[in-house]
Amino acid sequence: MHRTASDLQDLIDLAHGIGAGGFTALQMLPIGAGAALPAEMLTDDEAGLVFAALRVPAGLRVRLRTRDAAGNFTVIRADGRVWRNTLNALNIGGVHPLRGAADLILTSRDGTV
Repeated sequence: MHRTASDLQDLIDLAHGIGAGGFTALQMLPIGAGAALPAEMLTDDEAGLVFAALRVPAGLRVRLRTRDAAGNFTVIRADGRVWRNTLNALNIGGVHPLRGAADLILTSRDGTV
């Protein structure tokens, strides 16, 4: 997000300081609460520039997951619900309860089955 991009270096430093081996930043998706914040969305190119400017300590692996790479990405929420992002990561498919391994098998393009 535009408003949190300047905090990314502090998060990288914190991750390194607590001994994390890796750090992944996720692009904001315009779904859920993010749908109400379209002006906060960085393009994948803008996010790449922010990420490229980071000072990454030796031994810390960093990764940026862009919206372009988030299509068909399966999400498991803390409340035990599961969905799949649509192909362009601008919407989500159906949200289902996660009761067992079979509920992770989302085979349709929209993640409903």
